[in-house]
Amino acid sequence: MNKQIINTDYGTFKYVLSVQGSPAILLINRGSGPVEGWHRLFPELDHEYTVLAYNRLGIGKSSKLTGLQHGAVITATLKLLLDDLHAPPPYVLVGHFLGGLYANLLARPFPGQIAGYTARSQSPAGSAD
Repeated sequence: MNKQIINTDYGTFKYVLSVQGSPAILLINRGSGPVEGWHRLFPELDHEYTVLAYNRLGIGKSSKLTGLQHGAVITATLKLLLDDLHAPPPYVLVGHFLGGLYANLLARPFPGQIAGYTARSQSPAGSAD
C-alpha cells in the first residue's frame, strides 16, 4: 500500500489510493483505526477497482482534531476528500465497525452516487484483527 498525504482546506489526510476501474471502493475504518487496518483487503481489490482508504482527522498522520467529530462532520470531510482526489462516483462503501455507520450516513445525502454499501462488524474466526 503506497501511503500518501494530501493537504485540503479541512486539514491534512493520510490515504492510500489505487486508481483502476469503476466503481470506486471506499474503505471506511472503525473509530480510531488507521489506514493500515485494510492491509489484507486492499491488495485483493486494487488490481481491478479504484480503492481509497484514509485516516480521518485525528488519526495517524492526518491533521489533529480542531473541533467536534460527529457523523455529519466525518462524512462531509470524506466527501470533500473524494472531490479533492478527483475520485468520481459511483462509490461502493465498505465500513468496519463504526465505519459502517459513516458509510450509511454518507449514502443518505448522495444516493445517486452510491452503488452500494456494506458494514463489517467483526473479524473472521482465526484472524488476528
